[in-house]
Amino acid sequence: MSDATIRVINTYTGELASGPFSGHTGAVHSAHFLPTGNQLSQSSHTKGTPCSVTFSPDGTQVVSGSDDRSICVWNATSGALIRQIPQAHDGNITAVSFSPDGTKIASSSYDQGIRIWNPHNGEPMGDLLTGHTDQVLAVSFSSDGSQLVSGSSDQTIRVWVLGNDEVPSSCLVGHKDLVRSVSFSLDGARVVSGSDDCNIGLWDTRESALIWMGSRHTTQINSVVFSPDGSLLASGLQDGTILFWDVCDGAVVGEPLVGHSHEVMSLSFSPDGKSLASGSIDHTISIWDVDARSLKQSFEAYGGVYSVAFSPHGRYVAAGSKDGSIRKWDTAIPGEPTGSAPVLWVARKDGWVTDRNSRLLVWLPHDLRGRLFLDAHNVLTIIAGQVIVPKTPDLDGFYVGDAWRDCYLGATP
Repeated sequence: MSDATIRVINTYTGELASGPFSGHTGAVHSAHFLPTGNQLSQSSHTKGTPCSVTFSPDGTQVVSGSDDRSICVWNATSGALIRQIPQAHDGNITAVSFSPDGTKIASSSYDQGIRIWNPHNGEPMGDLLTGHTDQVLAVSFSSDGSQLVSGSSDQTIRVWVLGNDEVPSSCLVGHKDLVRSVSFSLDGARVVSGSDDCNIGLWDTRESALIWMGSRHTTQINSVVFSPDGSLLASGLQDGTILFWDVCDGAVVGEPLVGHSHEVMSLSFSPDGKSLASGSIDHTISIWDVDARSLKQSFEAYGGVYSVAFSPHGRYVAAGSKDGSIRKWDTAIPGEPTGSAPVLWVARKDGWVTDRNSRLLVWLPHDLRGRLFLDAHNVLTIIAGQVIVPKTPDLDGFYVGDAWRDCYLGATP
């Protein structure tokens, strides 16, 4: 509380059960009966929403770009902040991308520019890349790191050739509305684009020419991505569906993936191409079986999910959410493992933590709920500068309901 005290409230009557307990010299922002997580480290607060997250090529780091104009590099295992670039751009950061060799980070921004950064010291590498005449919404490296592709609100796509002091770019024109998402093919010879004009475009980067434009969508396209073998494209739509496309002829392949209740903001193929991760405004991350066109897993977040990325080995998925958190999910943990320990508590999105008998244990205000783990798959959370990892709670001696009144009986007069 703001008066630096802790109070225990009976959830059934609303009356003060114990306290107030004093001792802190500053405001108390969080108090837990349940050990749902251990704080490992704390960095200077990052107040923005992570609009883009991606793993480093070796899987040891996660880079995030936020609407507070900062770029952060995190340890993918511990969640510790490795490096922060506080004012990386003069506008909100829209996308970040690691080069394949891990020596560069590219970022795009509302300031109409693209920057390349040294991830080891946080210093810019070269000048701001300019050419777009409106907000740059997407940026991505080619698989060999020699090129960048960007998409902009100016309705164009630019392909940038790296390696020299001068960074020339070619301009691809054909969309009739802003370009939200771009991605290279594995060989770097083609680029796919998704636009608010409801079209998906495939482009020849060597000839700077349109190969085909797919128009089966009826809503804006938020995300497009190549499958690892280059044979398929996936597109995530504003209406919550996902379509697959044949790269050769632009035909839609199979039925759309249906399951999200709100728009799909981000897509990521697993390295083997067998799974597709999708992040949605409906607060969920879904893992799909590409061949079977079926849902394999679904994870809940505390806010709309703006960005998802598979780790290089395909086990983990990182997600950036509207609540300001970056979470890592372990897709290898089964939903209900056979012979596992019984569920001792369940965290609900309304802030209530219940026991196995659905009895109410503790309630958290809205601004503190993001620090709870909704399920066992969520193995790491970074929110507001705090790093939290889950811990199996020990409920021995835990007081429920009216029994809370006895918690500190000996300490009261």
